Amino acid sequence: MIQSKIKTNNNLNPVKLFYIIFIFSFLSGCSLDFDDFVPSFIEDFYEDSEKIPPLPKFETNVDIKRVWSSSYSGEIEEDNNFISLSILGDRIFFSNNEKSLYVVSSEDGRLIKKLEVQLGIYSGVSATEDIILYGSQEDTVTAVDINTNEVIWQRILSSEILAISDIINNRAYVRTSDSKIYAFDADTGEIRWQSIHITPSLTIRGVSKQIIGDTALYVGFDDGKVFAYNLDNGGVIWRVDISSKKGKTVIDRLSDIDGDIKYSDGIIYAVSYQGKVSAIDSSDGKVIWSKEGSSYYGIDVDDKHLFYTDDIGRIFCLDKFSGKIVWLQDSLSMRLISSPVVYMNNIFVADIEGYIHILNPLSGVIHGRIKLDDKIQSIVSKNEDGIFFLDKDINISKFQITEQN
Repeated sequence: MIQSKIKTNNNLNPVKLFYIIFIFSFLSGCSLDFDDFVPSFIEDFYEDSEKIPPLPKFETNVDIKRVWSSSYSGEIEEDNNFISLSILGDRIFFSNNEKSLYVVSSEDGRLIKKLEVQLGIYSGVSATEDIILYGSQEDTVTAVDINTNEVIWQRILSSEILAISDIINNRAYVRTSDSKIYAFDADTGEIRWQSIHITPSLTIRGVSKQIIGDTALYVGFDDGKVFAYNLDNGGVIWRVDISSKKGKTVIDRLSDIDGDIKYSDGIIYAVSYQGKVSAIDSSDGKVIWSKEGSSYYGIDVDDKHLFYTDDIGRIFCLDKFSGKIVWLQDSLSMRLISSPVVYMNNIFVADIEGYIHILNPLSGVIHGRIKLDDKIQSIVSKNEDGIFFLDKDINISKFQITEQN
């Protein structure tokens, strides 16, 4: 395994250095997001000081084919970093900074529909066959009719919208930046219930998207706690703390869950910054296993393993059932800016220069690489159909694994 260790002039992780420099500029409720991007001044730190490590060498052992690539108007500004791809059936839904919603074919990238809206889109989108839900910079949730482009309903909430869940059983769950959860009737916009969670005074600006399991809604918060809510009435079923209690300063005690948590076979998997990576029984909140870990990215899993990128860009593979480390890939340290994504028995992860690295899930060995035009905003896999990449310049590419040695 290739070793790669990078230090700043003061032996500080650049992210930690950023916290120290900017700590006094934060006010309660203000924060910065590392979930989908690295701020430009951190990128400049790497570039100016030539601290980005060289690309590690690899031997190609995977055949990856580009199925299609398409470009769309607009771009994704840094303050719109929660925008992502949403896939429903054979359609892809996404937005840009020009107040546009797109519906395109997942088969060939063909533009099916472009909808112009009145508000700046901040969150990702969620959709059914007939409507698209999106969150705006003006603290609103809006439902738009796909066929007529008419606003079906619109609700003003308490703060900016960070994430909208998938729509299941005609219900959508919305998360705002002040840590409130709202349950909406997707057809009418009626608020079925809302839940309030106290936001820490200092957080990393990011969001762990709420997910719907068999019987509950699961949310990871900025204080390192995972909650399970009753889908019907919002009652708290259980809560688990995966934060770290160590550290004398508020910076040392940051424990945000900013990456997406994962629900798999009745187990919730989550990781917090400077805290723990844990497996939690979704029915009762019992912690099955927990170990120290630190990440502001999310988790993905396959049948046997859990994968996550830590806060210095190392990729960990853990046994799903015990938490034991299976392998650690650190040759991409200080380069990675995304969660790992599982597709067709391979691990895909994006780096700061727009490369997609492909890893063997059993060994962690890099055995493939893709170079795209711009930095990656969103990676979504769709079973065996393909893996999709959205970059900052609104280019979407679809790839498929065609053969493996």
